[in-house]
Amino acid sequence: MVRARSGHDLLLPISDLTLIYINGLLEVLSESTGAFIVDERANFRPAGLKRFARSAGGHLEDDPSIGRLATIKHVELMVAEFVAIEQDMMLQNPGLMSQALGLGGFPNFANHEYGWFEALGFRMGRMRASQYLGANAPTALGMRLLGRDPLVPYPLGLEVDGCAVLKPCAPPFYSSMADAVRAVVNMKFGLQGVLRNKDCNPAWRDAEAVSEKIPGLSEQAIAATAAYCEYVWDRYGRFPAHVAPFRTVVAYQAAHLDVEFYDRFYKPEALSEAQRKDFAKRRNSSSR
Repeated sequence: MVRARSGHDLLLPISDLTLIYINGLLEVLSESTGAFIVDERANFRPAGLKRFARSAGGHLEDDPSIGRLATIKHVELMVAEFVAIEQDMMLQNPGLMSQALGLGGFPNFANHEYGWFEALGFRMGRMRASQYLGANAPTALGMRLLGRDPLVPYPLGLEVDGCAVLKPCAPPFYSSMADAVRAVVNMKFGLQGVLRNKDCNPAWRDAEAVSEKIPGLSEQAIAATAAYCEYVWDRYGRFPAHVAPFRTVVAYQAAHLDVEFYDRFYKPEALSEAQRKDFAKRRNSSSR
């Protein structure tokens, strides 16, 4: 939450794209889905997945006529859209809360690649714009010669007193992308994972029976996901390739209302009784 000088509170959801991304890849690159991902910024070559292609004896459908071919940009666009939907749903809670407290509020667009994260004290990385944009060698050289290759900041994680509060599933918080993928797999299917831990007090009546019926991930799916993630990291120096690992999309701004303003310009039903009581309470308090 960010508090402005005007007394407004801004509730800003921050999403970790890396966890959602890897979790989705474990399904997309599994035997059941069998999608094949190519790099549109490298002449559509396989994005680290060549040995997993069906044409090479693997389990991923690399035949374009089958309709399971995707680009890195396409996959990451789906991740970003999923995050945006989640954040939109999150804003329902502060909206209901502000109404109950007698406050006013509204959702607003709050996307920025790095501004919010710098303001909130995130650990920041920096790379040349040419690398950040995935420019090829001739274009990158031209950008440097023309003086149009500035350093671009992007968030790496949030640390408080040396403790990682928000850390993406990527270096520098993991030694490699392969390790990050294994961490996500363990988060789901490890002994303490959300789908295997018998002591996490799930809602199921017979949690053990339900857990046993949830199929695990094949080593092929895990290996393909790790290979793809390593390719993205090696090729672009970050993960994801097109956007920062953390993302803001929308925010909710809440504040006390000036009832006199609304009574002058709006119909009486524009404000709730709770909002009128909040205004009266503050006015009585300030007059003492």
